[in-house]
Parts: sequence; C-alpha cells; structure tokens
Amino acid sequence: MQTGDGGRPAASEADGPVFALVSFAMTAGLDPGRRPSAFGLSEEELRREQPQVFELLATDFSAITIGHGSPEAVYPYLPPRPPRIHQRVWACTEAQVAALTEGAGFLRAIFARAPAGIGDELAAAAIRHAYQARGGDRDFLVAAGKRVAEILRADFDRVQSVLSKLPPFD
Repeated sequence: MQTGDGGRPAASEADGPVFALVSFAMTAGLDPGRRPSAFGLSEEELRREQPQVFELLATDFSAITIGHGSPEAVYPYLPPRPPRIHQRVWACTEAQVAALTEGAGFLRAIFARAPAGIGDELAAAAIRHAYQARGGDRDFLVAAGKRVAEILRADFDRVQSVLSKLPPFD
C-alpha cells in the first residue's frame, strides 16, 4: 500500500508517498458497546437496504513502513518522517512493488518490525505478491528464498515455514 496525495507531485522527498505492508486490518463498530452483526446480505444489497450501517463502521489497520518515494523514484528505506494522519491509502503499482522488493531490505523490515507471530506469514505473502507483480519471475523467487535463509539462518524451522508458503518451481 502507499499513502500520498493522489499522485500529485510532492514538494520534496519528505512529502512523497510512504510505502508499507499492511500487517493487521479490522473493521468494527464505532460504538465499543455494540458489536456489529451480519445481516446475511451482499454488500450491494446492504448498501441499498441499510446504508446507515456503513456510517457505523470503521476500518483500522497497522502497517510496516518499507519505503518512500518522490515523483522520480522509489526509495526502499524509511522516510525522513512518517505519513500525515489524513493521507489517502491505496495499493502500489506493480512497478512500485518491484522497486520496493529489489533487495533484502523489505524482508529485513518485516522480520524486524512485524508483530509477534505474523512475520513469517507476512514475509511469505509479500514475496508471493512481488513474484506476481514481476510476472512470475523465477529468479526473483530464488533470490528471495536465499534472502530469507540468510536472514533467518539461525532458525531452520522458520526458514522452512516461509519457503513452504512460496509458489513451487515448475
């Protein structure tokens, strides 16, 4: 995902988009005393029949920052400052995903900053997504597997866990 100002040119590198991996997401009711319940309708039916429901829900997410950008480039490291609180959020382009996953930095960020228990799953998901964004580039997949083995070299079981969640070779 990325944050920013909808693609408008940034004033400086510090004002450009911030790139992050979503590590947690939850939609819940705004009133902590009331738990939302399913109506058994499709989202379209629910919007038509009960539009107020969507005003009573909020989505909260956490993300691990892995880079930032400017109109000219993507930088696969932490930005000079965090994103502003009301910046918009949207999915990265395939080119941005490829640039952000070029080296081992994104994997190191995941393993270092992911909440306990989800780092391995998040790393595998990020590698799968980058593999697809790169059009099934086998060389990328091999290199990513080697980086995982290097980063987690002291824990063979974790290396196996991550690698088992990657696409098989043909």
